[in-house]
Amino acid sequence: MCLDVTLRPLDELLLGRLLDTATADADPEDVMPEVAGPPGWTPERQAAFSRFHRSRTLTADPEERTYVIVVGDQVVGAARLCPLRDRPGTAEAGVWIGRSHRGGGVGGAVLEQLLDLARTAGFASVFVSTTAGNTAVHRILTAQGVSLTQDGDEVTARMSLDGARRPGAVCSPRVPGAPEKNSDRGAPVVVPAPPPGQPPRDTPPAGDTGSGPLGNHDHPDRHSRRGC
Repeated sequence: MCLDVTLRPLDELLLGRLLDTATADADPEDVMPEVAGPPGWTPERQAAFSRFHRSRTLTADPEERTYVIVVGDQVVGAARLCPLRDRPGTAEAGVWIGRSHRGGGVGGAVLEQLLDLARTAGFASVFVSTTAGNTAVHRILTAQGVSLTQDGDEVTARMSLDGARRPGAVCSPRVPGAPEKNSDRGAPVVVPAPPPGQPPRDTPPAGDTGSGPLGNHDHPDRHSRRGC
């Protein structure tokens, strides 16, 4: 099965569609910095969501590159690349995907395209930060042959962009047990077949939806720590 997943640069028209997806298929704390007030998508929180993206991406001097994730013709989430001020040549990647589209391989396809976009933009590496409990993200990263580092509740990974892109990664199904090319080191990586009764490694187990493939993409603490 070929997943029709594309990343489109955020613009004003897509921002409206992205807000519609967020309010219908995600929790505010998963996709934007905290806003005071009652829980849920209040009018104030929706306005803050749009202001946030306009101030960081839709400006003459953007702080980060934001892409809207489209599956077929449906907006399902967003991905970003933010240059790290203290690590020249490195961008932090972030992604969120609506609940109804998690666990179907969209996250892996988005990561492949995001790495390509980072490479084209001239970055030498991509940094990812997520939580220890977000095992859906861990599986996507380890399927790429990436080593994870844990420090308390934070799990991080760094992906070098030196290697060639893995051919057919976005538009080919992953076959458990088949050799897979590691785009970082050029060595084949075998994706093991899951034990009987367990889902493939890019499918979250029941109840493990995470907040999207690369964790809380717009967590304010992460912005303040790394300038993203």
